[in-house]
Amino acid sequence: DGGCGAGRTSIGLARALPGVRIVALDRFDAGYIAHGGHALLTRNLALSGLSERVHIQTGDLTALPFADARFDAAISAHAMDHLGSGKALGLQEMARVLKPDGRLLLIVWVPGWPMFAVANVLSLGLTSQRRWHALARDAGFEVIEESHFNGHCSLLLCKTPARFPN
Repeated sequence: DGGCGAGRTSIGLARALPGVRIVALDRFDAGYIAHGGHALLTRNLALSGLSERVHIQTGDLTALPFADARFDAAISAHAMDHLGSGKALGLQEMARVLKPDGRLLLIVWVPGWPMFAVANVLSLGLTSQRRWHALARDAGFEVIEESHFNGHCSLLLCKTPARFPN
């Protein structure tokens, strides 16, 4: 769970997939949350009874602290879109740590009327869906499914084996 924050996605995945071990990664440097969010994530995992199945890892999406081809799947929900000019590198890093045919569920904010209603002028600076497609393709992914909901775009990506033969 790249950019896990307080753990909402990590907890949901662990509950939905009881046989799966989750790695919850974040920089834990958010100035608006005590201890950058690490303590909140630890507390949420303990309250949900999932501390044993979710490993907390401090790290940056643009320089993942994992070996090549380590993971079968990954998710990044509402984090990759905050990387500014590091979005391409974040996607490349996700491709690097995924096994061949590995899947990445990418959930990002995209410009449009729903986001304009929430974030007004700030929404005009969001990365477009078309640009997310190009960034994913350039990082070695194929878009295999996508959906939209209230200004968010979900892209299910598959690591293209020909680009990453490990």
